[in-house]
Amino acid sequence: MHSAEDILQLVQQEIRQGLHDSFPMLSKTTPGNPVPLFDAQQRHQYWLIPFLLSDRVRGLAILDLTGRLVSHGVLTPNVTDEIQLMTTTFFEAVPSKALDEIRQEYGGFRFTPPFLSYDETPRRWAWLLRLEKETAEQRSIFIGPQGWYEKRDPSQREG
Repeated sequence: MHSAEDILQLVQQEIRQGLHDSFPMLSKTTPGNPVPLFDAQQRHQYWLIPFLLSDRVRGLAILDLTGRLVSHGVLTPNVTDEIQLMTTTFFEAVPSKALDEIRQEYGGFRFTPPFLSYDETPRRWAWLLRLEKETAEQRSIFIGPQGWYEKRDPSQREG
């Protein structure tokens, strides 16, 4: 398993080898600090590396623990106004607005500490917040840059 410093060096090497060439919008970005991404059981599985314009996230690379590039690309490609891009603070804490909305929607549930995870694939990364009730009822909420949703068991899905 590589450290955050190792991962940053690997991403910088990928950039020198043309990683940014596939997405010209990333050409003016620099790699930010790697962020650990955990599976649903809170085991470290991947690294997220934001591509930054100052403190704004223009794109992202995902590497596995061996340092293999899993995915990379531009976040919100239709946004040209850099002020509208998410800031790096998203990786530090769940946005309070989302937490307030979830509290309103799920009154009576206790929140467990959120952690950065993913829904089935690392490309669907987000904060994972588990909600619990004394009745043993549980819910899983994913909170991403574009909003939040409840993860439903496939047997409970409509349609």
